[in-house]
Amino acid sequence: SLVSSSKCKDCAFRSDCWPRAEAARDVALVYGVDQGLAWQLHAEGTHTYDALAATYTEDALADLSRPWEKVVLEQGSWDSEAVHDPGIIPRWGKYWLYYKGHGIDDLIFADSCWGVAVADHPEGPYVKSEFNPITNSGHEVWVWPYRGGIAAMVDWAGPEKGTVQYSEDGINFEVVASLEDIPPAGGAYIPDKFDDPEDGQGFSWGLCHYGRSDWNFLVRFECDLMQGVEKQTDWRFFPHYSTIRDVMVDPDRFGVPRESLIEKVQP
Repeated sequence: SLVSSSKCKDCAFRSDCWPRAEAARDVALVYGVDQGLAWQLHAEGTHTYDALAATYTEDALADLSRPWEKVVLEQGSWDSEAVHDPGIIPRWGKYWLYYKGHGIDDLIFADSCWGVAVADHPEGPYVKSEFNPITNSGHEVWVWPYRGGIAAMVDWAGPEKGTVQYSEDGINFEVVASLEDIPPAGGAYIPDKFDDPEDGQGFSWGLCHYGRSDWNFLVRFECDLMQGVEKQTDWRFFPHYSTIRDVMVDPDRFGVPRESLIEKVQP
């Protein structure tokens, strides 16, 4: 088969992108077709793997000019390709800048993990920790002061995905809870985040992004990550994803105009 079943690894967006690519028989599904080659093939009018098989021999495909050609001369460090998703938190009289990174030739979503750099002032200079990366997992960076340390929510990337972790020193994080329903691209309202509190209290709500449809939503979520709040662990207490699905199926029930959920017409 031309299609590579292992392509995209365990990327969290696979369930959204892959079925659409399969339905279109997209040339990008072919094993060995990287992003640059896929773009070039589409630009030349070869959109499906059926057209690819009918148009190109293996030698002709190898000679096809790409928009760019990347040659890895040295693997480099864990964050040698890119750093992004920064989050700063004042703690213990210093400023801790957590960030996501991935190395050259890593899969940007599935292979990401976190590092930290510390400064005496918010404007820097920041010095990267010698212990980086401090996690082996995590996509969006999500940290907050909790009790006497720092807590982190590690979402859907990596072997420790779907966990809450805690560190007494900001560097050595340990898993303290597992999660079923992490808000995507979440931003929590953390009242004491920038107060450097002696006893961080946590948070109970925030906003997240839902984009697995033709429409995008900002969604309020509520949770029990505040000190002193009784923890609800039964599946019935995780409503915010199911509510979105329910809205898409039965918008009248929630007072949402049906025309607002009609699929966009592609140009």
